[in-house]
Amino acid sequence: ATPPPPSCGPRSLRVLLTAWGSYGDLHPMMALARGLRERGHRPVLAAPNLYREKVTGEGLEFRPLRPDLPPEHEAQGLI
Repeated sequence: ATPPPPSCGPRSLRVLLTAWGSYGDLHPMMALARGLRERGHRPVLAAPNLYREKVTGEGLEFRPLRPDLPPEHEAQGLI
């Protein structure tokens, strides 16, 4: 788990954001999560496990949603 930023204080919130679908669903939630983190909150992004590396690569906390989606090359037309 990613530790909270140093600016987290007693009024910081842990916020769960969810995204299901394509990058068009995921990217806005990632931007919102980064904005929340910059303001001292602890965002958690829940999405299909397919997006784990993309989310954690941005330093965001990730939780998987089920059912798992197939890898991108197998998911043509699904997402």
